[in-house]
Amino acid sequence: FDDTEWKVEKRFSQFFTLDQELSRLLGWDLSHFLPELPRRSLFIVHNPEHIEQRRMQLDRYMQGLARLAADGSSGFGGGKDEDQAATMHVLHCLYKFVDFVNHVIPGARASSPILV
Repeated sequence: FDDTEWKVEKRFSQFFTLDQELSRLLGWDLSHFLPELPRRSLFIVHNPEHIEQRRMQLDRYMQGLARLAADGSSGFGGGKDEDQAATMHVLHCLYKFVDFVNHVIPGARASSPILV
C-alpha cells in the first residue's frame, strides 16, 4: 500500500470474479469506487497494443482497489461500522486474490517484498 510494486499474474476471468465477489459482499456498484474493468473479449487478441491497454486498465483497477483498502472507512461514505466492515471485505478479497500466503517469502522485509 506504499510505493512498492507487485506483479500479479491472473487470468481476466479472475479479475471479473473478484469484482463480482466484492459487489456481492458489499452490496454496492463498485463503479462508484473503482476504475472499470476492461470489457471481456469473445476472441483471444494477440495484438500487443491491445494487450498492453488491457494490462494498464487492470493495473488501474488493482491500484484503485489497493487505494480503497488503504483509505479504509474514509473511502466508502457510510456509517462507521458499515465502512469498517466494507474495508475488511475489501482487504480479505484483495489478500485472497493476490495470494500473499503462497507468494510472499517469509522473512522478507515488508517494505520490499520478494515474490516467487
